[in-house]
Amino acid sequence: MSTIHVTVERIDSLEPHPNADRLEIAKLLGTQTMVPKGEFVVGDRVVFFPPDICLPPDVSLTLGVQKYLKHALYQDEKVQCRVAAARLRGIPSYGFIIKAPDLLRNHDLGAAVDEMWAAFKYEPPLRPSLQGDVEADPPNFPRYTDIQHYYRNTHAFPPGLQVRVTEKIHGTNCRFGLVKKGELHEYMGGSHKHARKECDSNGRRSVYWEPLNVPGVEALLKYLAGNTPLYVNDVILFGELFGPGVQDMTYGIPQGKIGFRVFDIVVNGRYLDWAEIHTLCVNYSVQTVPLLYIGPFDPTLVQEWTNGPTLVVDADKNKSKFKGREGCVITACKEDYDDILGRVIAKSVSADYLDRKGAQDNADL
Repeated sequence: MSTIHVTVERIDSLEPHPNADRLEIAKLLGTQTMVPKGEFVVGDRVVFFPPDICLPPDVSLTLGVQKYLKHALYQDEKVQCRVAAARLRGIPSYGFIIKAPDLLRNHDLGAAVDEMWAAFKYEPPLRPSLQGDVEADPPNFPRYTDIQHYYRNTHAFPPGLQVRVTEKIHGTNCRFGLVKKGELHEYMGGSHKHARKECDSNGRRSVYWEPLNVPGVEALLKYLAGNTPLYVNDVILFGELFGPGVQDMTYGIPQGKIGFRVFDIVVNGRYLDWAEIHTLCVNYSVQTVPLLYIGPFDPTLVQEWTNGPTLVVDADKNKSKFKGREGCVITACKEDYDDILGRVIAKSVSADYLDRKGAQDNADL
């Protein structure tokens, strides 16, 4: 899960909108938002309200932005309160800014000021079924990295850094592994937040155990675990589950079926480099998330990687209303760590995805 706050920022540059005389493109952090022409100048201190921040109705009315917000639950009522993104005359615009009030003049850039506007992070509604009963997470079955937004962590991706850029699939994060429990190794499945028993108290099988049905997964896990009479390694596949009933984007998966794509592998607590992951998955015919790019990082290409059609399924087989990408995930090819970000991995989310019609975002218990 990413960290999102309302923050004090500075406008780095202003560019004319190519298709709208009354708008300008304000650049700040590693992102951009549209502003009325002539209202801001470069260097202005502003308050940035990013996508997926929610505002109480009285606050959004005072700011004059309520009609631009998306619906979400606020105090058990569905109202327009969620900041989003959109294309304005063809150009992506993320969230909005206001001039920083005088009482924020001494705040550091990047300072979180959510409380001034009673702002809070959007949390999608809980998925109603197929979770499976929760069990305690053993220490050798860790959660996946909390992926932060690229626009707040551009410092961790210097030009030339060797990166892999993969498509971010709209589904549910799944971890499935072969790990030691007691004296023996056992299979274990789980969502991002919780390990899950294979079946719940009513005998319904958890969707987070679906990878065991995917050809090649079991053989891959056994190989990495040591494949001896007694396994020696703890192995976890991290991937995305997707399809009908998971989210609104089904990627051509038939009703009653679930898709699974691997994006990372951990052996004994160590994330494997992408070259290892790719080779292993090819050898065992296990599909990975689509690779959009591999090579030296170029910040000018982030929007190109973020937008465009999904590569999970051919266009003629895609029955989803929205056929684009959720976005992309940028990761160092060789595992690396940054003092601020931690593991060098970040996501960039598409404005088209955030603005899609009939959006369905389900969270996991």
